[in-house]
Amino acid sequence: MVRIRAARVTDASPIARVHIDSWRATYAGLMPAGFLRSLSYPERASWWEEILAKDPPAMSTFVAEAPGGEVVGFVGGGREREANADFGAELYAIYVYEDYQRRGVGRRLVSALAGALSERGLSSMLLWVLEDNPGARSFYESLGGEELGTQTITIGGEDLTEVAYGWRDIESLRE
Repeated sequence: MVRIRAARVTDASPIARVHIDSWRATYAGLMPAGFLRSLSYPERASWWEEILAKDPPAMSTFVAEAPGGEVVGFVGGGREREANADFGAELYAIYVYEDYQRRGVGRRLVSALAGALSERGLSSMLLWVLEDNPGARSFYESLGGEELGTQTITIGGEDLTEVAYGWRDIESLRE
């Protein structure tokens, strides 16, 4: 069974691998191919190491670990970044290898994050997801996420539309 645990600094490289591999698989055809090819494991691992080494951490991060110890997914979140008055927290990123999707791993990762955010006094949360990512949108809707609105972002020189989902009470996300 996959175990959910708090991320450690030593998880930076495995998280970077899940992050980049998931982006390349999930966003092929949605984001410019050149941008996806340009993603660097060492750069992303360094970025994650910096995040995970902060004390106290600005982001709550959890990993999904397969029985053999391989990190097969992660979630990270913290205070909402745009000063949204209605939502105190934000789920920044969640990625799970495809072989582990639709097995409850994502739901358990979100639950762990909701618990950590709640312990920090944050009771509501939002996230942003690409509009053209129906699998992720369906996942957030299955968790009770309320569609809040859209925004345009630019990635790799291409404009993309993101949809916000929110939970006014993250207690509903805790197991």
